[in-house]
Amino acid sequence: MSRLILLLLFLKTSIVLACSCVPTSFDQNYIDAKSVAVVKVLETKNIESTDSFRRYIAKVETIKTYKGLPTSEIRISGTVEYAYSGACEVSVKPGEVLLIMSNSLDYKVGAFSSCSSMFSIDPDLKSKTNYSLTYYTNYFSVLDKVKAMNLPYEFSLWRNGIILDKEAKTITNYFNAFKLPKNKNRFGVFLFDLDKNGVTKTIDVVYMKQKKLDPKIIEQMKKSILIYDENETPANKKYLVFIDFNKDLTAEINGFRQLP
Repeated sequence: MSRLILLLLFLKTSIVLACSCVPTSFDQNYIDAKSVAVVKVLETKNIESTDSFRRYIAKVETIKTYKGLPTSEIRISGTVEYAYSGACEVSVKPGEVLLIMSNSLDYKVGAFSSCSSMFSIDPDLKSKTNYSLTYYTNYFSVLDKVKAMNLPYEFSLWRNGIILDKEAKTITNYFNAFKLPKNKNRFGVFLFDLDKNGVTKTIDVVYMKQKKLDPKIIEQMKKSILIYDENETPANKKYLVFIDFNKDLTAEINGFRQLP
């Protein structure tokens, strides 16, 4: 009996300490954020906490400011020596380049955790690959254009309904079958209109350099992109979806799209 009690206590403790983050849309986080920047970590040091939460400081150099003001310091959940994942703590090291988003104009308010909008990006600032400074600059310019439209919709999380080639027995990116002009259609923003069952009825182009899209691609998107809402069934609603046509869409994080 005593062993059972100890086991139950252990399980209860584990549940309390487990880090649980509510999944959110990367695109909507950018739209809503008051401060967005790319920073390089110069040094880290511990600070004394006035509450039960552990925090440390990262001295940073602001490389690019998309929203808000440059910063020389951010606060991180955890300690320099150790970040406990069960408490949503996170470790950053000198030399790392980070993309950070905050709902405050002051990065010193609160602390970044594993649930925050903070992502490691390519430290090569001249790189043009995904997750690079150039990539995000182009990405955010599209989001800024969409935000200026003042549409009454939010960007949604979405799951990729993978297309299976039964003959070749392979899983593929569903855009690979179509020849797209990459220089024109790298990014696209679309409005998905869902029926009462959460199935996509129509897809309209909200933003794309080349306004027209092959109807076959639209039909494939209807079948392959499944809108995901953490709180409710996404029925009888409209959602914005941001798509990078050059990216392998089968490689989504945790089954839904958090990071472009």
